Amino acid sequence: MVRIARDQASTSFLLAVLLILGANMLFPLQDALTKQMITTLPVWAVLFVRSAAVLVVTLAIGRARLVRHVLVTPWRGFLAIRAGLMLCGWMAFYLSIRSLGLGQAVTLYFLSPILVALAAKPFLREQTPWPQWAAILLGFAGVALASGISDFRFSSAVALALVSACFWAISLLMLRNASKEEGALTQVAFCNAIFVAVTLIPVLAQGFPATPVSIAWIAGIGLVGGAGQFCLYDAARRIAAPVLAALEYTSILSAFALGYLMLGETPTPRIWLGAALILTSGLIVVMVEHGHAKSGRGAGLGPVAR
Repeated sequence: MVRIARDQASTSFLLAVLLILGANMLFPLQDALTKQMITTLPVWAVLFVRSAAVLVVTLAIGRARLVRHVLVTPWRGFLAIRAGLMLCGWMAFYLSIRSLGLGQAVTLYFLSPILVALAAKPFLREQTPWPQWAAILLGFAGVALASGISDFRFSSAVALALVSACFWAISLLMLRNASKEEGALTQVAFCNAIFVAVTLIPVLAQGFPATPVSIAWIAGIGLVGGAGQFCLYDAARRIAAPVLAALEYTSILSAFALGYLMLGETPTPRIWLGAALILTSGLIVVMVEHGHAKSGRGAGLGPVAR
C-alpha cells in the first residue's frame, strides 16, 4: 500500500513537471505576442479582451456547476486578492516591456523564484533544501548571463519589472496555498473574472480603441495564456512552491527559441552557456524532488481540477 502511494506521488510529480514545461512554453509565447499588441493599444484593453476570452472558454467547460461553485467557495476573498495582485504584476510587467527588452524584463522578473524560496517556509511551511537553493541560484545566474544583465541601466521600466517580480512571488505563494483546496478550473475562471471586472472600468470610461481584427488576435493570445494558466495551476497542487518557482526558469529557454523562430534572433555563445546553466538547474530540481516523491516526502496532492 505504501509502495502504491509512493508510485502515485512519483507519477504526480512527473506530470507536474510536464505541466510546468507546457506552461513555460505558452507564457513566453503569450508575452511575445502581447508585446506586439501593447505598442499600439492600451495595456488595460489588451488585458480585458485576453481575460474575457479565457473566461468564456472556462465557463463553456464548467458551465452552471462551475458558476455555482465560484459563487459559494469559501476561498472567494482569498482568490480575489490573489487575482488583484496578479493583475498588478501583469500591468507592471507589460508597462515595463514597452521600453525594456523582453529578455532584460524577464531576467528581473526571475528574481521571483528567489523570493518564493525565501518566503516558502514562513508562509507555507515548505522547506527549501540546499540542493534546491543551489538550483535556484544557478538558474538565476543562467538567466542573468543569457539576458546580459550587465547592460542594465536603472530606469522606471526596470523598477516596474522589479515590482512585477514581487507581485508574482506573492501570488505564486498564494497559488500554492489555494491549490491545496481549489481546482485549476475554478481558479482560472475566478482570476479572469476579476481581471474582466477591473479592466472593464477603463473600457467603459474611455471607450475601446481596438478593431475587430485586433480583438480576434488578442482573444487568440488569451487562449494561449489561459492554457498556460491551467497548466500552472494544476501543477501547483502537486508540488511545493520553491520547486514550482525554480522550474519557471526554463521558460526563458522558450523565450529564446521564440526569438529565433519569430524574429530571427540567433543565440550567442553567452545565451548557450546561460541555457546550459538553466537546464542544469532544472535537472537538479527534478532529481531532488523526484527522490522526495518516491520516498513519500513530496508535497501533498490538492483537489482535482473543477
